[in-house]
Amino acid sequence: MLLSQPTSSEYVHSLESELGIKLLDRLGRQVEPTPAGRLFYRHGRKILATTKRAVEAIEQFNGRIAGRLLIGSSTIPGTYIFPDLIG
Repeated sequence: MLLSQPTSSEYVHSLESELGIKLLDRLGRQVEPTPAGRLFYRHGRKILATTKRAVEAIEQFNGRIAGRLLIGSSTIPGTYIFPDLIG
């Protein structure tokens, strides 16, 4: 995430203060999510996925093709044929 450890800790502490609940258990160098932290994480993942879908829908509405395309192939086409075609 390109954030230093102190910055990340400050964000987590700020979020914990705002929510009024501990999200992470800090056990020395180990960090484990609390039950509330796991719950918050699941909701956060859903929010991020919904945001991504909303952006893709707007891109599509504007006539732009957006999204992720996965192409699978065997070694020869993947090494020698597809790179030139895609490029």
